[in-house]
Amino acid sequence: MTIDSQHMDSNGHGTGAPAPRRIGAGIRVAVHGASPAIARSLAHRFVTAGSQVTLIDTELRKAEKAFHEVASRLQQGADGPGQEDLSQRIQIGADLEKLRQQSVIFHVPSRQDSIDAIRRDIQLMESMLSAETPVLILVHNSEIAAGLTPHVEANARLMGLHVPLPRFPVPFAQLIHGQAPSHAALAAARTALSAIALTPVETSHALGGLLLDRHFIPVLQEACQMLRSSEASIESLDRGFPTPWLMHLGPFQAADLLGIDQVVATCQALVSLTGNKRFAPDPLLKSLEERGHLGWKSGRGFYDYAIED
Repeated sequence: MTIDSQHMDSNGHGTGAPAPRRIGAGIRVAVHGASPAIARSLAHRFVTAGSQVTLIDTELRKAEKAFHEVASRLQQGADGPGQEDLSQRIQIGADLEKLRQQSVIFHVPSRQDSIDAIRRDIQLMESMLSAETPVLILVHNSEIAAGLTPHVEANARLMGLHVPLPRFPVPFAQLIHGQAPSHAALAAARTALSAIALTPVETSHALGGLLLDRHFIPVLQEACQMLRSSEASIESLDRGFPTPWLMHLGPFQAADLLGIDQVVATCQALVSLTGNKRFAPDPLLKSLEERGHLGWKSGRGFYDYAIED
C-alpha cells in the first residue's frame, strides 16, 4: 500500500484527503457467537482491515461486552487525536436477521458445543442467507473438525476453519471445504481471509483431525522420547524443533502454552480418529498431567513459571 505524498503537508501530516483504501473495505462480516476470544480477535482484525463487522449473539449482553473489548483494543492502537474511530464500523445484535446481506459469516461455537448443537445453529442461519454466502465454522479441536466434515461435504457453502489461538499470531489457517465447494462461496472466503492476512491451507476433509495437530503432535512425541533418553536438554530440543504453525516456538514451549492436559486430549483424539498408535501420548506427557503440571496456566510444565515474591 502506498500513500500519496500530495495528501501530506510539509510536516508529514494528513491534509484531510481520503485515506488509502484498506484491503478489507467492502467486505461485510458477521461474527455469530461473540463470547470466545477468537471471535473478538476476528472482529478486531477485520475492522482494522477496513471491513464492516456485525457481532451477533443470542445473548445481547455478550455481544455488547465483545464490542466494548474490541473498541478498547482499537482505541489502544489509535495513532493519536483525529484518528478515525474504527469502532463505528461495528454493529451488534441478537437477531439472526442481521446475517442477511453479509459477505461472509463466521460462526464461533463455544468449546462446550457439540456437533449436534453446531448443526442446529447452522440450520437456524440457513434461511437467512443467500446460496453463495460462505459460512465458516470455527473449529477448535480435531474431534469437532472430523465431526463437521460430513456436514461440510453435504453443504457447498459451508466450511470449517481452524485458526490457531490469538496467542499464536501465525499467518495460516486451515480451511476445510469438502470435495465440491461452491466456487463463489470459496472465492469469498479466500478474499475475506486474505483481508486479515491469513493464508488458507485448504483441505477437502478433516476426518483424521486438524492439520496443526497432526503436524505438531509427532514432533512433540519425538522430542519427549529424546528427552527421556537423555539425548538432549529441553532447551536444546526447543531450539532444534521450531514449529512454524506455532510462532516458531519449540515443542515444549508450545505444549506448555497450549496446556499439557489439552495436548494429552489431542493425542487421544488423534488415536481415536486415525487408529494410529504413534499419536498416543508419551509417558512424559501423561506423568506431567497426573502431577498437575499443566504448563503456563498451572505455573509449571516442562518449564517452571513460578513467580517469586
